[in-house]
Amino acid sequence: MPQANLDSLRAKALELGADRAAVVQVRDITMSDAVAFKCRVPRCPQYASCAHCPPHAPSPEEFRRVLTDFHQALVFNLHVPPEVMLGSDQIDARRRAFRSVFELAAKLESAAFYAGHYLSFGLAAGSCRNVLCHAQKACAVLEGRACPHPGLARPPLEAVGIDVFQLAALAGWKMQPLGREADAAQVHDSSLTGMVVVG
Repeated sequence: MPQANLDSLRAKALELGADRAAVVQVRDITMSDAVAFKCRVPRCPQYASCAHCPPHAPSPEEFRRVLTDFHQALVFNLHVPPEVMLGSDQIDARRRAFRSVFELAAKLESAAFYAGHYLSFGLAAGSCRNVLCHAQKACAVLEGRACPHPGLARPPLEAVGIDVFQLAALAGWKMQPLGREADAAQVHDSSLTGMVVVG
């Protein structure tokens, strides 16, 4: 992809609400079976309940093979207040924050597509089942029905084995791990990350 197009896509990410955006080389992105395994141990509540989460998501091995056909990706990041990420009374605000990542990934994927890079695809943060279809009893796709959000639903970075902390470092950003029992007052950087692979 010409650098001018990449610069334009990065600017578009910031214009659409990303707090940070950076172009990275795909060959430098680390994928690990251990990252995808974290979906199982400790088991994520969305494991096996979503068409875009493990074990239904592309495996790290499959994703590595796919990425050999690509050279660059746009990584974007949204700051989210720690109290939103951690507060038991902030579920709706947290879902809105995650949904913003899905929406941004979709819009940037579309922008790359219409710039002539029709193989581009986006990845988001969190389970689309929990973010987009939390009011439904089950994932429609896993029940053999059409996805109600085909333009937004996509795998999270971790589901395909991408180490988000390594990805942030590659983009030149510092990110702090955020566990369920973290104290919001002690968290200095709380954010969500997505990516569009450009091709």
